[in-house]
Amino acid sequence: MKCSNCGQEIKADANFCPKCGSKVEIRKAILPKKDSKLMKVSLAAIFLLLIGFIFIFRTFLSNTKESVLWLEDDYNSISPYSEGLAVVSKGAYYGYIDTSGNLAIPAKYIEAKDFSEGNALVKVKGESGEESRYVYINKSGEIEIEPERNTELGITFGKFSCGMAKVETMFGKVGFMDKTGKILTLNYDRIGTTDFREGVAIVYVDGDSYLMTPDLNGIRDWADDYIWSKRGLVKKFDSSNNLVGLEDVNNNPVADVKYTDIYNFENGLAKVIYMEKYGFIDENGNEVIKPEYDDVVGNFSKGKLVGCKKGDKYAIVNSNGKEITDFQYDEVSGCSEGLAVVKKDDKYGVLDENAKTVVGFNYDYISIFSNGFAIVKKDEHYGILKNPIK
Repeated sequence: MKCSNCGQEIKADANFCPKCGSKVEIRKAILPKKDSKLMKVSLAAIFLLLIGFIFIFRTFLSNTKESVLWLEDDYNSISPYSEGLAVVSKGAYYGYIDTSGNLAIPAKYIEAKDFSEGNALVKVKGESGEESRYVYINKSGEIEIEPERNTELGITFGKFSCGMAKVETMFGKVGFMDKTGKILTLNYDRIGTTDFREGVAIVYVDGDSYLMTPDLNGIRDWADDYIWSKRGLVKKFDSSNNLVGLEDVNNNPVADVKYTDIYNFENGLAKVIYMEKYGFIDENGNEVIKPEYDDVVGNFSKGKLVGCKKGDKYAIVNSNGKEITDFQYDEVSGCSEGLAVVKKDDKYGVLDENAKTVVGFNYDYISIFSNGFAIVKKDEHYGILKNPIK
């Protein structure tokens, strides 16, 4: 650095020139002036981006209101809830947990089934030389029904429906038991449905089919033609082509005789098969969902959604026949309570009736929703997921 007065070389930290004594002036670097307008625009852009990010993040959170209670106990398996209790297995035994994750009934049974009409079938291990036996317990875990022949080899018991439970022997004879545990009959070769529905069940004897009421009085001997519907519809067969349609009880045609099969109506819709494709008709025979799908998961019995497959992918379809999603899912586990459990890229998530993701694709397993809850699994750990739209 040089003195501005005499040109003498001076040190950088000198305050005066050693030759002429002049005060050293320190010149500051002149910086370019900032563009205040550009600065304001930049700050505004950053602010808008921040607001947008916050909005998107909050929207995502509002659409995925996941409330999971992770269970501390390590269970081998957990079934969906039935009447507020879920079967759990721990080691070699079974018990029940409630919707708070508490072990409501200890895991001490060899077998355990879902609750129905306030009772559940369990198999109690025999002690001190006693044989293992089937019993029905209540929700407090107390034995409430001791079935007849409950230690017999190969015998099986079903869940209660209209106060009756199916019984089947190892020799193939089938019948019903009441809630006192008394076996009322074992005269049937087969029962077409284990539940009484609309007051009847279908039973088969010597090749003939009957509609049976809970008092075990047969009311019709053409049960193969019967289909559950509010209108009381029956199947109409074309045996020459193995096709089926529908007519009412007065023989008025309802659905054309062109289908390979027609299933029971659920909430006004019945699954049909036409030319190896699946669809749904209403009780007037209208094709609400055209039979153009390779597979269908669900039947509208538990809500307004089903999974429909084309090729190797599923879409979600509502009861109006609208595809509310693209064909992008590898699996549809089930639809209930206004929700569809779907799988994509090896992870499970949940969609609502508007196709919004209400549970993110973060889980290794999600059961169907029942009683307002589903069972989830992540990293080998189970949890209880609350229905996010209730």
